[in-house]
Amino acid sequence: MGKFIIKTVLLLSISVLLIGFCSDNFFRKEGTSGAYGATIKDYKIQQNIDIAIFGTSHALNAYDPRIIEMELGLSTFNLACTSQTLKSTQAVAEMIVNDHDLKLVILDLFSTSVWPSINERGKSLQLNTLDYVPFSAAKSKVIFDMFNINEMPYAFSETLRYHETWPNKTKQSSVDTYYVWNSIDSYNGYRNSNLIIQDADWKEFLKVYKEKRSKGEVPTELTEGEKKRTLEIIDIFKKRDIPILVVNAPSYLKDEYPVEGAYAKLLSEFLKKQGLTYLNFNELWEELDLNKMYFKDPNHLNIRGSIATSAYLARYIKDSFTYKSNVEIPNKKHNRYVHLATNFENTLFTKQMDSIEKEGLYGINSANLYQVSEGRLEILFTVASDTIKQQPLRLDFYISEEEKNKYPNKSIVYDNGKASIYGEFKTENIINFEGVNFIPYIFNYPFKEIKKMEFYAGNQRRIKVFTVENLNIENK
Repeated sequence: MGKFIIKTVLLLSISVLLIGFCSDNFFRKEGTSGAYGATIKDYKIQQNIDIAIFGTSHALNAYDPRIIEMELGLSTFNLACTSQTLKSTQAVAEMIVNDHDLKLVILDLFSTSVWPSINERGKSLQLNTLDYVPFSAAKSKVIFDMFNINEMPYAFSETLRYHETWPNKTKQSSVDTYYVWNSIDSYNGYRNSNLIIQDADWKEFLKVYKEKRSKGEVPTELTEGEKKRTLEIIDIFKKRDIPILVVNAPSYLKDEYPVEGAYAKLLSEFLKKQGLTYLNFNELWEELDLNKMYFKDPNHLNIRGSIATSAYLARYIKDSFTYKSNVEIPNKKHNRYVHLATNFENTLFTKQMDSIEKEGLYGINSANLYQVSEGRLEILFTVASDTIKQQPLRLDFYISEEEKNKYPNKSIVYDNGKASIYGEFKTENIINFEGVNFIPYIFNYPFKEIKKMEFYAGNQRRIKVFTVENLNIENK
């Protein structure tokens, strides 16, 4: 009987491990929970990473690798993920230190990231990260530490977890499972948008944290578990002699939630004992000139805010760490801020507006097309002033029925060979980078060439801004 039980447990364990190993290829759940899949897909094609960024969605939105690469000449990748706690970060960290010879680690820490994932929701959120980390001993250890034995088969395998979707998944879609939605700013793991805090969201934030203030106890010391988890992640890098910079991204929690300020102070003191600096951006609001225009919601920076924070971070690294920077900027043909700084000398297509077009487009100076990554393009519109009014826009491109099936259907309107994406320009979406006003327009384009593409804007989309024909797009 004993041998039977041992064999059964062994067989089940092997089955779970095999399913976990293979799950990357079967029955992926679609939707926002799969966003980290796009990050890991991009990570897998990186030949060299010098700087790695870890953390939660605060870090995901705050630290733009393009700004750091432009300033330091070092290849940078953002491996942060929504609600990623230190336990989950360990699996990601073990993966990257084995794959790359890192020169620096940027680790974003604040209250939530050091807390344990003890309830069902907390543990399920960690799967947003763990589902897309390749099977490994480090990943297995994290799952064994975090989940109960009856939960492990589902923690290891999306295939088992979403078994109810199997009948609908047997026919594979030609759409890339790991696409990023149109209008989402993305580069080397970084994700953001050009939104600004809305009044309703701000009022709800104040209401929620007023209630939390009345219930929450302000900590006076870190728990032993919080210290242990912090030391475990630090040790992964220290034992490989990788320098570490611990940071804390800006958030309105600093004003509305005393628990957050207390944790920042406790973490700073604890990290100082480990010989590490804690760069708390919540102490730099005046220097960065932050306000609501720099946030997409009270807890997360928007593109404008990430530019300010990333630029400061890059200068801080340059002044505080000694290493040999590369003369050549990595991936500069795919770097928005390099294009803005070099007057678009290396784009796929550029058009300067004449005086009549500028007037009809309320001050748009130029349109500049470049490739962000394989399957994604961006049009950078430079703007003469800080107002372009609110004007609708439309991007048309011509593709076959077969090509259309490669595109996320919810993103386009398709009619007889013409695919259209609709949107609008708003004055509030204008961003400034080193004196240049611009608006980015980001969209998926999973094709190797542009047969014909047209862009319309202005009053009732009557002005044809540009036409591009017969343009080949290189793979990144």
